[in-house]
Amino acid sequence: MTWGGGVTFDRRDIDIEGYIADLRRTISDDALLAEYVDDVVASRELVNEVRVPGGPRATYERLTRFVTIFYRFAPRRTLAILAVFLAVVVIGTLAPLAVAVGVTALAYDRYRALGVDRRTWLFAAPAAVLAPLLGVAGIVRPTFVWGGRRYRWEETFDVTILE
Repeated sequence: MTWGGGVTFDRRDIDIEGYIADLRRTISDDALLAEYVDDVVASRELVNEVRVPGGPRATYERLTRFVTIFYRFAPRRTLAILAVFLAVVVIGTLAPLAVAVGVTALAYDRYRALGVDRRTWLFAAPAAVLAPLLGVAGIVRPTFVWGGRRYRWEETFDVTILE
């Protein structure tokens, strides 16, 4: 899936008018673009650091919106990913140290591969435990806040701004 605007594609490969019409009826331009474009190239040169608000409430809103985006555009895939996270949690109850070390090492490896120099990879184990909860919240929660407005997103092209 495309995300964050750092992608390139050939405009001749998509129906621009259809994309713009659909864009006016949904929230995620990135997820919608992935529906229209097969060949997307992500370039490290286009990656920019983006500051996002911190704090528990802002993080909760952002994560539930993110899950909602995935669920609206790819519900089966989202449920499959949720099942993988649940499996990791279950396995983690049987072998907590091995799973904690494993997910932390995996997160560290991915951060290095992407050139991200932050120590948040240290939170991989608690994040793996919280991921299924946030995943379910993103699927069942009726609203989320984004850009200071509250949205209700019932279907891919059924979005209501509440505030």
